Amino acid sequence: MKKDLAERKLVMVVEDDPSLRELLSYNLEEAGYAVAAFENVMGAEDSLKERMPDLFILDWMLPGRENGIEWCQRLRRREATKDTPIIIVTARGEPIDRELAIHVKANEYIEKPFGIQELLSIVDKYLDEEMRVIL
Repeated sequence: MKKDLAERKLVMVVEDDPSLRELLSYNLEEAGYAVAAFENVMGAEDSLKERMPDLFILDWMLPGRENGIEWCQRLRRREATKDTPIIIVTARGEPIDRELAIHVKANEYIEKPFGIQELLSIVDKYLDEEMRVIL
């Protein structure tokens, strides 16, 4: 039995690629999470007034004034989000990129392409959900 939307832990996905955003949203919802998905930081920022997420999944390279790394850094400075888990997903794979993600206090750094089960396992790790059986 699925929990009501308000009872489910909320994962905020900020990803500019519509197909990846849809894939992440679908799989997170199927895993029992509530999802708020946005194309850019501006839309995501506005939604924080309604409900704070339990975890963020941020693409590094986003359109607009702010990318995922910059927003991560700003989220860490706020009392309401300073301890909220943040997963950075990116096509950038250089060691300096991983170091920068660590510097801005992202909890995880995942290079694209990645397996959806890998991401769900990481989300579960931070949100204390039961580990899923991998078939």
